[in-house]
Amino acid sequence: MPLARGQALAVRRSGAKCGLPAGPNDRPARHSFNGTLVLSSAEMETLPETLESRTVFDRDTKLFPDVSIDFFTHEDHLVPADRDLIRSGSLAPGGSF
Repeated sequence: MPLARGQALAVRRSGAKCGLPAGPNDRPARHSFNGTLVLSSAEMETLPETLESRTVFDRDTKLFPDVSIDFFTHEDHLVPADRDLIRSGSLAPGGSF
């Protein structure tokens, strides 16, 4: 179930863990952000380069889907507004998983 912005802030303020732990290369946010990241579909590089099954259930296994994801910053964290499964590539007219 997606978290509303207020819910995500409440989880963070409570000290409960949400999201991934900080990594050794993490840096504080330079600016606040409240917007949408838009990624265009692209063929992914894979190992092995040639997949045994390039197409499964009429979907391209090497295609990264078009996707738009809403984010906002809270303190030094970039928080996804929707923490549910993103199915954009698997919905019509998408062609990936």
